[in-house]
Amino acid sequence: MHKIQIKVVFDRVFFLQLAGEGISLEGIQDADLTLYSSCKQILEMNPETVDQDILSLTLAYDVEELGSIKTVELCPIGKDNVVNS
Repeated sequence: MHKIQIKVVFDRVFFLQLAGEGISLEGIQDADLTLYSSCKQILEMNPETVDQDILSLTLAYDVEELGSIKTVELCPIGKDNVVNS
């Protein structure tokens, strides 16, 4: 608007989303190494262990917004859906 350039660095995942491309697990490695490592470990676990709900994972996540915690569901009633193998 004011012809001022700002330097912003976007990662590869951002550009893939803009292009409408799918994002693989390997694609997020550069963007979020912790998320990548966690997902990789879950995928390498014994499926029977995952099905025992040892991880206590659901299809929802908590995010802090203006000092309060808000639960975001990834699908309808996501907080009640337990992740399994």
